[in-house]
Amino acid sequence: LIQSIRQLIRNGFNQTEIAARLGKDRTYISRIAALASSKEEVLKLIADCAVNDAQTAQILNNICEKSTNIAKDLEACKDKDGLISRGSAQAVLDRLQKIVPQKPKKVVAFEDRLKKKDFPKGYRRVPAGKALGIQVEFLDETGEKVSGNLLPRLLSDRHDEVCVLREDNKTVIAVSVDKIKIKMIDELA
Repeated sequence: LIQSIRQLIRNGFNQTEIAARLGKDRTYISRIAALASSKEEVLKLIADCAVNDAQTAQILNNICEKSTNIAKDLEACKDKDGLISRGSAQAVLDRLQKIVPQKPKKVVAFEDRLKKKDFPKGYRRVPAGKALGIQVEFLDETGEKVSGNLLPRLLSDRHDEVCVLREDNKTVIAVSVDKIKIKMIDELA
């Protein structure tokens, strides 16, 4: 029926004319015509005769829009015979509408969890947006002492390595944490 009404609309008939031709109420035709733009999952349920009225199909479309697991939620609407009633579909939609999306938790740096009274004397907290220069030194693979800047925002898959920008040739290298010696930490302008 949906495909037939869709074809009649494409051929230039309006909903009032279609209702008169089929002997149906215009509101009924309007609901059926609205289903022509239904989600594929809902159209399949209609084709399989699991849904028998336009209002239930519209509820199923709403479920598809709100669901994160469409197949599971549409299956929850079915009774033991595989049919979907308006009440069961509405119950699933009501459940989905009660689910409030969780806001992502704000990540708080360790330093920001401390109170000022917990800081050692002579220390202060640097604002989160402020860049720090962390100068380090280490021995490279030839045993030569090398200086560089720690790049704390570049993380390795290995938890025992850090990235360092070498001062001498401006290359970024991975260095084992146990080889690093911190020389100075300073705020960058």
